Amino acid sequence: MEVESPAAIGEALGIRLSNLEIAADDVAGAALAIKSPDNVRLAEVASIVGCVRARLSDKVAIIWGLDLTDTDTLRAAMLLAMPREQ
Repeated sequence: MEVESPAAIGEALGIRLSNLEIAADDVAGAALAIKSPDNVRLAEVASIVGCVRARLSDKVAIIWGLDLTDTDTLRAAMLLAMPREQ
């Protein structure tokens, strides 16, 4: 995803989950890779993680990482883990 703001990441995730017919409660974990300009503040990164958490269940474990770059573009990649059906 390439977006303009942290809230847009959460919005894009919500749209993807809806399009794939995945309920937020079905997600057990998330790995979030954030690529951001090198002048990003920790509060902005925390906001991104918070926006993702708002779209998922409170029980979801979110692991995130940050890669600082010299571009002005904010990007995020996410992998979601879902339990296997019995």
